[in-house]
Amino acid sequence: MKQIKRLVTGQELDDKITSGLKQAYILEKAGYGPKAGNVLLEQNYGPANISRDGITNIRRFFLEDPVENAAVRAVAEASAQSNKNVGDGTTATILLSILLYEESRKQLAAGKNRMEVSRRLKEVSYNVNKQLKELAKPFNNELLPKIAEVSAGSEELGILLSELFTNLGIDGQVVVEAAGEDGVIGDVIEGFWFPKGFTHLALANDSSNLVSKHSSVPILMCERPMRTTSDIAPLLERILKELPNEKEIVLIGEIGNEVADLLVLNHVKGIINVTPVEPLGFEGKRSLFLDDLASVIGGRPFRGSAEDFNINHLGYADKVLIDGKSTTIVIDRDNEDNDELIRKRNQRIAELKQQLAETSEIIDVDALRERITRLEGRLGFIRVGAPTELERNELKLRVDDAVCAIKSAPALGVLPGGGVALARVDAEEFSEAYQRLIMEQADNAGLNPQEVLFKIKQAKDWQGINFKTANSVKLTNMLKEGIIDSCRVVEEIVKNASSIASMLITVQASTVFIDRDEKVE
Repeated sequence: MKQIKRLVTGQELDDKITSGLKQAYILEKAGYGPKAGNVLLEQNYGPANISRDGITNIRRFFLEDPVENAAVRAVAEASAQSNKNVGDGTTATILLSILLYEESRKQLAAGKNRMEVSRRLKEVSYNVNKQLKELAKPFNNELLPKIAEVSAGSEELGILLSELFTNLGIDGQVVVEAAGEDGVIGDVIEGFWFPKGFTHLALANDSSNLVSKHSSVPILMCERPMRTTSDIAPLLERILKELPNEKEIVLIGEIGNEVADLLVLNHVKGIINVTPVEPLGFEGKRSLFLDDLASVIGGRPFRGSAEDFNINHLGYADKVLIDGKSTTIVIDRDNEDNDELIRKRNQRIAELKQQLAETSEIIDVDALRERITRLEGRLGFIRVGAPTELERNELKLRVDDAVCAIKSAPALGVLPGGGVALARVDAEEFSEAYQRLIMEQADNAGLNPQEVLFKIKQAKDWQGINFKTANSVKLTNMLKEGIIDSCRVVEEIVKNASSIASMLITVQASTVFIDRDEKVE
């Protein structure tokens, strides 16, 4: 069956693109700046969400009109690219994309050619980023708390994150997880960590403390579920026959009740202690997880029938710590016997980083980052809790942004925050778009936008306004106040916003389906 489309051109097309972008702008402005509010997001299932995270808000914003929606999806792509590359600046990317498009429309009205305007947008963005690098100051660890505070919107979080990164190293990997208890807790974990604990407390070797601790232990990785005794008994018999001195193993695999009963019986009789842990993920993702684990501990995942099993399937770990919620596996990197394992692990990390550089799908990007983090072997762990799920999710998004801001800061240095850097650059015919960003923050802070812009343009390089505390238009030293942005983040904002705006301004026709029975989800 053919899907019939209609052509949209001319004033109708321009009006619809403008209308879609206007709605996206109102949405994103609501959460822009230190005194901005949040956005209430209806969801298909479960409770509503509350967020001020640009990429989260735009991902859940769909319009009924297909052309309007296509325009929103375009600026969402710019935001997604900033999120992928630096994990921050997603709101500013969307706002600047729309502002640059509006300025480009003015250029068209003045008689310029679309392709000429598109080319100028890119040319100016290149010059703007050159100016930003010249304005930037070198990063130092003393700036850590303030970078985190500005992004997370909390002095307490800024201090916690700076202490974590001081311990972990600025290039360290960090996992942020929602937790049941109130507050934010940070810690550094050594080893291959994943959020799955023991499946049966009776099989833990220290059940009184609700943990299972193992040293120099073999690990059996099973991709297919062990449902019956015939699935696992031949494997245990082979292990006992060829490794008679082994009295305990860790099983990374899914087990059924029948298998659990057999393992408990073996445990009680002192034949062999098997501590089962469910693997992470399902189907294809589970397979990738086990392959990652094998690159750390050696061996290979067991995927065949019982007769295919041999001792070479087993991996080994120097230490394993299992509790009710998580498992940490440690390989001693100072042990020369582990040199080959470390080489394989590093090779796999390099492969995943290459895949990360080549993918643009947000889901794939997040999954690859998570896998790399696990393989790196030393990670910061932040548990975020709050009384309600809504507050917890909003807080977690702010912590995620702060982590990304810290990690991107050393690359190109830091800039005065609060929109000062972009308000001060010479963007030639597009300067008004760059200046509007600081005006929107001023408006959300209850200050006069025009007065703020006038003051900023007259001020020295690192002077600006602390929108978080200011009740009047009063200049302050942004570096001393710690109101700073990562230069790399701001550069990404400029690059991605200009890229999308330069493409949108070239659009002269659109085709849309006449019959749109299926709603966008």
